[in-house]
Formats: sequence, structure tokens, C-alpha cells
Amino acid sequence: LLVAVSGGPDSMALLDMLYKMNLKLIVCNVNYKTRAESDLEEEIVRSYCSKRNILFFSKVIDYYSKGNFEEFARVERYKFFKVIYEEYDCKGLVIAHHLYDSLETYLLQKRRRSIVKHYGLDDYSFVMGMKVIRPLLNEYKEDLISYCDLNNIPYSIDKSNFENVYERNKIRNIELSKLTKEEILS
Repeated sequence: LLVAVSGGPDSMALLDMLYKMNLKLIVCNVNYKTRAESDLEEEIVRSYCSKRNILFFSKVIDYYSKGNFEEFARVERYKFFKVIYEEYDCKGLVIAHHLYDSLETYLLQKRRRSIVKHYGLDDYSFVMGMKVIRPLLNEYKEDLISYCDLNNIPYSIDKSNFENVYERNKIRNIELSKLTKEEILS
């Protein structure tokens, strides 16, 4: 399995859970060099993998096209994943999207009046010919942070997620932050 790992608590928790299942893993990390913490996050992932003999690949993308950075970053990230996925004949690309990511996507889809096969994020999908697996869609972010803390798994918090620059951040920080767990499940 190819695992996308940013160094944040979600992906580090996922990586540790998969490692403990004794699965054959390859880890990919993309460093966009957009924040002071970018190199530290890459090093957190590299170090975790090195200590556990997990094959690790990283890519620095420090150039940007004009327009929507999030879309540009997603496309470049998946192009990198595809190269490794095909080279090692991976059976799936595992991503640490969690419950809040799915809710954010759902709200964005509704606001844009998107017509989709599945609202929110699906457990499985195909992107650029890769089977994408999202095993954490029923997990709360707080629980993933607690998992890392309880298991002494290092991680970094991306402070840019608290800036309301992107629509997704506004949804996360303004709307979803006001809801209780019970409201989120309803």
C-alpha cells in the first residue's frame, strides 16, 4: 500500500495504525515549502519511516502555477503518487481523510450545487487510475490527535489550517467548530 503522509496528526496516526497491522507500506510525502514547518514535517515522516524500515519517498514542489493553489497542489501530489504507485505495483493509495474532511467536502459540494455520485468523501474511489482508500472517514480529528499523543507518535500541526483564507478552512473553523459530536453525526 502507498500511504500519503504529510506529518500531521491524521496521516501520522494512519501510518502508525497501518504499520502495526504488519502491512507492506510505501510512504510518500510532498513538501510544498510554503511554511516554516514544511521541512520539519517532512523530517518527522522520514524519521518515523527510517526507524521502522518503511520505504519513503518525498518530493519538493516549490513552484506554483497561477490560480487555485489547492487544486494545483492536489494535481501535483497525485501525479507524484501515481509514479510511485505504478513503479511499485501498489494495490491502493491510503489517505487519512477523517470525518471532518468528509463533512467539509459535503458542504462545499452542496454550496457549489455539484452533481456527484457520492456527497462528502467516499471510502473508496479511483483517482488517475489509483484505488484511493480512506479508512478514517468515521474518525474525529480529536481522536486521531489523542491516538498520536497516547502512542508517542510525533506530528506537526499546520497552522495555516486556522487561517480563513480558503473556503474549506472557513467551513472547518467557523461552521464545524460550533457543532457538537452529536450534531455532526445527525
